[in-house]
Amino acid sequence: MVIGALRAIMYSILILVFLWVGAVLLGPSVIKYVAKKHYGENISIIGLKVSPRLQIYASRIEFNDFVLPSLGARSGFVRAVSLSIKDYSDRILFFDLSTGPIEIFNLARFNSVSSVVSIEGFKTDRQIGLEFDLKGVEGANKFSVHTITGFGSFNPDNKNLNDLEFSAESISNNSFEAITVSKATTKITQIDLKKPLYQSLSNFTLKLEKISMERKHLSLGQMIVWGDLTAKDQILNIQLKDFKLSDDLLVSVINFERIGEGSINDGAGIVKYTVNEINLNPSNKSPSSVSIDNINGSINLVSSEKMKITGSGGFESFDLASGSQLIADLSESEFEFDMTLNSLPSELLFKANLVLNISMDQNVAINGDLSGKVPYQNIG
Repeated sequence: MVIGALRAIMYSILILVFLWVGAVLLGPSVIKYVAKKHYGENISIIGLKVSPRLQIYASRIEFNDFVLPSLGARSGFVRAVSLSIKDYSDRILFFDLSTGPIEIFNLARFNSVSSVVSIEGFKTDRQIGLEFDLKGVEGANKFSVHTITGFGSFNPDNKNLNDLEFSAESISNNSFEAITVSKATTKITQIDLKKPLYQSLSNFTLKLEKISMERKHLSLGQMIVWGDLTAKDQILNIQLKDFKLSDDLLVSVINFERIGEGSINDGAGIVKYTVNEINLNPSNKSPSSVSIDNINGSINLVSSEKMKITGSGGFESFDLASGSQLIADLSESEFEFDMTLNSLPSELLFKANLVLNISMDQNVAINGDLSGKVPYQNIG
């Protein structure tokens, strides 16, 4: 009995030794064979080896016309790829995955990536846990991010990312104006990788803090975007707080709420908006004083070239002066307006109507019409 048990243990050890030796000696060939069988010539693995500690390492992985979820066929490379077993506890196996520089041509590059992948019960058909840390992210010379850290899970059956949370620091965008963001945090219930990005985000919240446009000295204290892009009629809400010029507060809060039907990508729909506490003379150098308590209205995105804006509100203060001479005090008056904007290849056409009620008597009002065009150059 004892001899039989010892023999079983010795055979088990011997089998494990053979498996270990086979993994070290034959592992690279097996991995290359599997990669070629599934991806053909789309992936090339260079400098592949398996260490005695079963760490898989490749000096370089090149991919050509490789289909990435939501991004289509892309080419690029990954350097210094390392995959090793980190730990095993509570029937969960943890892997360390790290890389050196990654570049996806004409799209993005990363200085380094480190992550922890966890698989429960050795079955990849279950949720795969993800923790990641990206450094030095750049996007086609248009934006850069110092670090991105986060966690979530991946379901290989339906190709969904679930319960994703991440934060990014020191974000800059150079595609139009020099815009910087101190910090961004995001929570997303689900991302469907089988769909385009504008249709794949379910129940998401994005918060940006300390946004500044350096060339024009404009800044935002906070921007929050939330919604659900997987709904039949996509939901999108945006809130802007503490809009400033230099250190002077221009607008306290701006809210946008999409109430249109269909997809945002259609370029049409209706957006409700509210604007609170507007100061139109922040420098206080002018003797005139204009501030608006609030504006409420809607924006009708008729098409990608045409927009209709309507709104109403009330002046908190409206003092017109010339030098030390007061011309008119229209404080606590109300106003209404509607405007149509048409965007042409080289100019912007606008037409507006303004009604100013200067007293509680509705018969005392000023009507004005304004139309014109503004030449401009499209930013491609």
